[in-house]
Amino acid sequence: MEFLLDGSIADDYLSFEDRNTLHRMLATDKYALRFARKALAEGIEEDTIYKITGLDKDYIAILKSKSLR
Repeated sequence: MEFLLDGSIADDYLSFEDRNTLHRMLATDKYALRFARKALAEGIEEDTIYKITGLDKDYIAILKSKSLR
């Protein structure tokens, strides 16, 4: 059983019925992040990566800052 911070039961809010849709969404995001990391390593511009993947520019900037370390 799951509970919210106010103590109410959260089981009514959790839904695992549509696992295929969730899996597709996660796979799409995972692919986009992998592509962005590789593209940044190759020196491709952030705007180009945004246009291809649709990732938020803030996320791409975070990936870029982590790749510079």
